[in-house]
Amino acid sequence: MTEWDWDLVKGDFAHDGALRDIYVLNTSAADWQRMIELVRDYAPEFAIGGQSADFPAEMRSLWQDKTAETSFMRFKISGIMFHCFFYQEEEIEFDIEPREVASAEHLEALLGFLRRLGDVLGKTVILTSENGCRQTPIFHYEPATRLLRWVPPPPDRHR
Repeated sequence: MTEWDWDLVKGDFAHDGALRDIYVLNTSAADWQRMIELVRDYAPEFAIGGQSADFPAEMRSLWQDKTAETSFMRFKISGIMFHCFFYQEEEIEFDIEPREVASAEHLEALLGFLRRLGDVLGKTVILTSENGCRQTPIFHYEPATRLLRWVPPPPDRHR
């Protein structure tokens, strides 16, 4: 049983044609390295330029070698596919298909990942509507206080 009332939050995962994004801001190559170690438990697939590849020994090399823009990682947790793109060293971003968060159990798995990610990195993690609505997150996790909060939707957030 999740601590969140599924009926209250499920509208945030209704199909609206947009993905949901997970962000960790102000990151470094060391944070990326810790994130990769965390997700190894989920048997991630990693690719560079569309070709399956091993993770680099040092994540910093992705940005130094300019391979980050063609790099991609994905893995599943409880039926939810997480996609990670290596756009910039300063920001870790995942996206998920909201329709895959279809029950309280899925929500619990998603929020569990947000907590683990925040705790491992020691950084705030937010879940937003697609394309970085950082000022209007859906969920916000603060590892310093271990507080996970749902932010009720403003009128302009996709529903």
